[in-house]
Amino acid sequence: MKLLSFKLLLVFSFLFISTFTFAQKGNVKGKAIDSKTKKPVDYASFAFKNVKDSTVAAMGATTAEGIFSGKALAFGQYKLYLAMIGYKPIIKAFELTKEKSVVDFGDIEMEESAITLNDILVKSELLPMIIKKDTIEFAADAFKTQADGNVEDLLKVMPGMEVDKDGNITFNGKKIDKVLVGGKDFFGNDPKTATQNLPKDIVKKIQVIEKKTDDAIFKGIDDGKRENVLNIELKDDKKKGYFGNALAGKANGSLYDASFNLNRFNDKRQISIISLANNINKTGFSFNDLSDFLGGDVFGSGMINSVSVDGAGNISVAFGGDGFGGSSGGGINDNKGIGLNFNDEWGKNKKLPNKISFNYMFNKNYGVRQSLSSRLNLLSQDSYFNDRNTDATTTSIRHRLTMRLDIPIDSTAKLQITPNFGLSSGTSENAAVFSSYTQATQQNINKGNSLNSNDNKTPGFGGRIAFNKKLNKNGRGYNISLNGNFSNSALDGLNLSNITINDNGVPTSTILNQLIDQSGDVNSYGLNLDYTEPLTKKIRLSASYGYSKREDIIDRMVYDYNTGTTRYDLINADLSRSLQNFNESHGIGLNLNIVPNEKMSLSVNSTQRYVALSGANLMNNKNVNTNFVLLQPNFYFSYKMTKTSSLSVNGSRYMNTPSISQLQPLTDNSNPLQITTGNPLLKPSAENYLSLSYNRFNASSGSSINFGLSYTNTDNSIINNSMLDPKTGIQTTFYDNIDGNSNFNARVSGSFRIKSLGVTINPNFNIATSKNTSFLNRAKVKSSALSYNFGGSLNYAIGSDLQFSNRINASIRDISYDYNNLPDAKFTTVFNNLSLTASLPYHLRFTLTSNVVYNANVSLGADNNTIHTANVNFEKLFLKKALSLKATVSDVFNNSRNSSRFASDTYILESVNLGMRRYFLLTLTYRLKKFGAAAVGAPMPPPMIRFN
Repeated sequence: MKLLSFKLLLVFSFLFISTFTFAQKGNVKGKAIDSKTKKPVDYASFAFKNVKDSTVAAMGATTAEGIFSGKALAFGQYKLYLAMIGYKPIIKAFELTKEKSVVDFGDIEMEESAITLNDILVKSELLPMIIKKDTIEFAADAFKTQADGNVEDLLKVMPGMEVDKDGNITFNGKKIDKVLVGGKDFFGNDPKTATQNLPKDIVKKIQVIEKKTDDAIFKGIDDGKRENVLNIELKDDKKKGYFGNALAGKANGSLYDASFNLNRFNDKRQISIISLANNINKTGFSFNDLSDFLGGDVFGSGMINSVSVDGAGNISVAFGGDGFGGSSGGGINDNKGIGLNFNDEWGKNKKLPNKISFNYMFNKNYGVRQSLSSRLNLLSQDSYFNDRNTDATTTSIRHRLTMRLDIPIDSTAKLQITPNFGLSSGTSENAAVFSSYTQATQQNINKGNSLNSNDNKTPGFGGRIAFNKKLNKNGRGYNISLNGNFSNSALDGLNLSNITINDNGVPTSTILNQLIDQSGDVNSYGLNLDYTEPLTKKIRLSASYGYSKREDIIDRMVYDYNTGTTRYDLINADLSRSLQNFNESHGIGLNLNIVPNEKMSLSVNSTQRYVALSGANLMNNKNVNTNFVLLQPNFYFSYKMTKTSSLSVNGSRYMNTPSISQLQPLTDNSNPLQITTGNPLLKPSAENYLSLSYNRFNASSGSSINFGLSYTNTDNSIINNSMLDPKTGIQTTFYDNIDGNSNFNARVSGSFRIKSLGVTINPNFNIATSKNTSFLNRAKVKSSALSYNFGGSLNYAIGSDLQFSNRINASIRDISYDYNNLPDAKFTTVFNNLSLTASLPYHLRFTLTSNVVYNANVSLGADNNTIHTANVNFEKLFLKKALSLKATVSDVFNNSRNSSRFASDTYILESVNLGMRRYFLLTLTYRLKKFGAAAVGAPMPPPMIRFN
């Protein structure tokens, strides 16, 4: 508590001093009008710059009435910059003093001129922000951060921009879907790879663009859908040269940290290498774009961390988490990885160049995880606990290579080829000790231990070829695409368990000792055809046809241990499988797109699918064959009220077919305490979804607000219909359909700047209700939940000398049960993250990060209710800040772990996962830069990277 009090005192001292220092302040205002029409000029960009150091005192855009203003400006000399595309820029000097604390420019007439954006941003007389039709641009040098900061640090101080603790970006309440560098992909679709690895001092401007989807751009149509893209434009003198970082660090014991990244840009050509090696759970970039890889066929992606197989022979694919070189499951990880990104353009026709994008990633991870969990199965007076203590180790090696080639045949036709390859291999070992006991009397029901291990390897390759042709009539055209993904897997596994069931005081033991030998092929391919016909200039009709087929051929042999021969030579016919599963789909669709003007668009679409599923087990002839006809309508409406505010409404009905493994009448009893059987009578589930969202960015004040509503209800939800035996603890489950599940969500959030204090506040509030229905012990069980989430963040900065942020979020969830006279449950979670960076004399820098997590009513040890972790580091900069020496203490309180408490309609689950504990780390970082003739740091030979 003393340390926390000191931190708060330090922060508020900064706030008080800065507020007192700039107490003497003045105001300025004016109005921009057209010199000919005398009408207001709205959304003209303006800025007030201090003449002394060119810092931006205030910025924004004129209102619909042409008004601009700056409040609480410190006394001094300033320049007003006022500019708009199509008008001559205006620069006016003024001074705020004690005698003249208010300056009113009155009406400022703006003369029309063929002014381009580049004409406005010349000779460092730049505006911090420019608003165009579908783009908001920020000049990077107008925003102060630490001199060696990265793009993420830059985004955190930009108006309307918010970066959460995981590096995800939102602007004006909208999630940034993709980050580009110079208009090109940078290591796939993961935003953090670019924002956390590129230095901010090479950036000229940040563009936030609301653009059509890549698919719509390729087809040359406007389907009404938009994605939010952040584009990083480099400074002109930084487009030729190289830059990067080399880091080496040693911690106590055997802990270490090393990384290297190098970027070589030459106009249109970009080459980037990112690498890392550490055993302190540090990640450099991530694989969030994995779902796009191989067209969503994650099994063929080659990015598999582990492959597990249930007793029915069904493959379950698990990934190492979002982190490149890491896992989202906690624990301790030893990570090694390297990535290569290449972009280039060529061709005689500069308007229609050939483009290539190449991306390779490698990752090797060794992870150790320990966890405790306690699950309360809700059966009223028969409720009982399942406790589990797990130790797991995993090793995974993953390779991924993707490529994209855009070839314009002529001005009306283009070809796109996207091949990709992947390879994963790994081993895992999971040891567990578990027991079950009654809630009322603590009487033991069962106990045991288990050991599961496997060794797997999965190569895969695939790709997509797309051709688009524009026909004579404007807007008429067609698109053809072919895709295919192919992979095979091999797995050797071991399943050991010793379980004792105490049935009415009579213990019965079951011992399993099984060897699993499995191989499988997973192949999929598809065809898509689209044709678009303009009915009028504002209305287009599109027709589409799609075909896809997936084939899973799996041979799985399970051998029981033979005590007589001391070998695994007894075939287990109940668990062995020879599966041939097929999923074939045909779909036809119609889309009507109406764009009456630049502000409004409406898209109405309906797709009808025919899906045929067949599964055969050649070992026992338990087969399933079924087909479904599915109708999926949806609509999307958007209205752009102004350049910085929009409203959208979206509605859809999505049909989800059951998987073949859920349909096949095969029983999996590889775990005697959890037995699962398929249901061939399952129906598709239908999810009905409706949402409304509103976003508004006030360019004048730099504030934003967004609001959203959504409602979902599901017909024929596919759920687990379970039978729990309170006497033995055995759970028998088969899949079933049920109605009555729904969710409602309302959210509001915003971003507000208090210019006089230099503070930005980002509040948020969310309320959600849900109704859940399921089956338990042949009875229909119902529960309802009401959740409140509220919080926000506060950001404060004094130029590059001090950056402070604090984010707090609280969640309260109340659950009511409508069966077995169960009492209501309440869950409260509070999370607080504090970050402070201060520049000190003699090129020293201090950084503090603190996280506090509170989970009420966690019974797995009192210390797990509140977990406080903190990291502290001191850094010394040398060689004009090209070299830094940093000393870090991670997890100062030696308290790192994760706890959670979750409730469903049939159980409550608590868990604690141990993580990396306290360590001391000393790192040396060298920043490499060379652009043209100027260089920082010594000349660098070609890089050589090794991994042991």
